[in-house]
Amino acid sequence: MSYDLFDSDPQGLRDLDRLDLGDDRQDPPAGDAPTMEDTPLEEDDDEEAMSASDILKVMNEIWLNENASPTLLPHRSEIVEALLSCIRDMQENFANNRDKPEYQLMIQIHQLEVHRITYLVNDYVRARLRKIDFFPEEILREDEKRRRENVPDNRELLSSPEREYVQKRLAADRALLNRAFLNSLPDVLRTIEAPGQDLTVERVFLEVNSEPVNGISMPDMKEPESEFLIDLQPRSRHLLPFLSVRDALEDNQVRLL
Repeated sequence: MSYDLFDSDPQGLRDLDRLDLGDDRQDPPAGDAPTMEDTPLEEDDDEEAMSASDILKVMNEIWLNENASPTLLPHRSEIVEALLSCIRDMQENFANNRDKPEYQLMIQIHQLEVHRITYLVNDYVRARLRKIDFFPEEILREDEKRRRENVPDNRELLSSPEREYVQKRLAADRALLNRAFLNSLPDVLRTIEAPGQDLTVERVFLEVNSEPVNGISMPDMKEPESEFLIDLQPRSRHLLPFLSVRDALEDNQVRLL
């Protein structure tokens, strides 16, 4: 079995496809841990499965975007689950070879990389939960709105576990407020307006991906009710209003910096 976690990627991405734990390239016996190649991510029937290194590159990008975005972005739980599956396979591979002295140093080095990837996943999930905890009601409304409009899967805001979490969170908040003081108030005073985000003032740094992005709507600062269109060239970098580039970001045409 082989995986190699190290390559020369400038952003520290690692190639998870090969971790060479020995010179023998024999077929593993039944019951051995599967290799990374055994656990690809299949996105659509008409698309090729993603390799482990591709999954990690996507994970790195969505982590950067989520941390740089002022609001919650559509979930990518399929990437998280695929990467966690790869990590589980690697840890099982480590365990199967732990008693072989000649592999000890290599295993320890690669375990450090597994810890780095685990941090990447954990920080991505924490970033999403922080935003959900700040604006649970607004995020749930936006998620329900998108589902009513039958948006594509890659535009759905919350994953099923996140949706369940925010619903339980809101129910717990309401129960606490009712017990604390709302039940003692007249009915007309029991409504509390939930805080919301003002995304109109948010600006983001971004880089355009490999294709040009045309028709970005920009607010005209001289006439508040007017807009004008701009085109963004490949690999160019900009500071723009978040709402102007939100659709392009969700369509993977740009990435945040």
